[in-house]
Amino acid sequence: MKRNVSIDEALNIFLENWPEKMPEETIPIAEGRGRVLAKPMYALSDIPLVRASAMDGVCVKSELFQEGKPVNPNTWKRGDAYDFADTGDDFPDAFDSVIRIEDVTFNAHERGVKFSDNLVFQKGMNILPKGYFIKKDQLIKDAPAVLGATDIAAIAMGNHGTLPVYRRPTVAFIPTGSELVDPGEPLHRGMNVNSNDLLAQGMLLSFGAEMRSYPIVRDERALLKENIDEAMLTCDLILVNGGSSKGSEDLALDILAKEGDILFHWVNCGPGRPTALARIKDKPVVVVPGPPYGCLNVLDWFIRPVIAYWLHLPETPRQKVKAILTEDVRRDPSFGFLMGVELTRDENGQLQAKLLNFKKQGAARCLTAEGMFRFLPGMPYLRTGDAIDVTLLRECP
Repeated sequence: MKRNVSIDEALNIFLENWPEKMPEETIPIAEGRGRVLAKPMYALSDIPLVRASAMDGVCVKSELFQEGKPVNPNTWKRGDAYDFADTGDDFPDAFDSVIRIEDVTFNAHERGVKFSDNLVFQKGMNILPKGYFIKKDQLIKDAPAVLGATDIAAIAMGNHGTLPVYRRPTVAFIPTGSELVDPGEPLHRGMNVNSNDLLAQGMLLSFGAEMRSYPIVRDERALLKENIDEAMLTCDLILVNGGSSKGSEDLALDILAKEGDILFHWVNCGPGRPTALARIKDKPVVVVPGPPYGCLNVLDWFIRPVIAYWLHLPETPRQKVKAILTEDVRRDPSFGFLMGVELTRDENGQLQAKLLNFKKQGAARCLTAEGMFRFLPGMPYLRTGDAIDVTLLRECP
């Protein structure tokens, strides 16, 4: 077992032990938002299949116009000299031009029309050619890629009813600790709220994984082992939240050591340094420390890139902004550390960053900050006026 590994070492150990990526599956296109496309998608047909009307109006024959003016329109009959045409719709082949409805007045009994005096007629006007919106065999979306609503709409335009995607990794999240209660339950002395379950659920979904939430497991060895065994039957990855430090009730490591191999324990990045990785019956089990900001840190630097790798993605999207520090930041450079970032703007619109230490400002304030910044081991002290890259957790002010 390795101890005090770096972020890169931890990821390498994981991927060396579980290098296989998620297999492909086919799903209905309506279920595609947020999924990872497995194959490039090409249009199956032209849209429109033939030419179509560009607007609501009447379709006409250009042969009934001379020098841009209609010939005897008061005698025209619907279906012979003209017909109705709706935006995007096909219309009879006998007609070759469309005049917008605002330029047309109809006589009674669908016989005879009057056109606006300002009408300038041209053959083929207001016609969308075949394949105007999308052409057959056109590349719509390359792969791999995370699909958004606009991607799915474009693929649907290409006449696809299903999507080839990579299967979502299934991640079990097992909160442990006799002191935990679910949100909204009465709190007593020595108890704490299980907020990490909701944190993990939101983050794992954003990574592209499916989370299976387990009820709180009290500090009982047999009960924890039973839940881990059950999760290994159906899940690709098991996250045990809590039980990896040095407390008398930290049982997870002891159970994992007896059931399999612990590959590493303790990482060189806090909060959440007591993180551990074990191999149990060829399944990865990660022990994620219990403090909420440590849980966020481990999910971000460790689980996020693992899920991206499994989904054939180089990296999950990360939105970052540059901001100027408002005060000096001193810290121990021997290990990495995640800090919250509150963002404001000065009178010139420049983003200003205030770094938050969860030990001083509290986990809740760090979790609700606009962003976060991770110090890496060996990174020099930062001073007022230095520019940093802030990873956004929510919309920038």
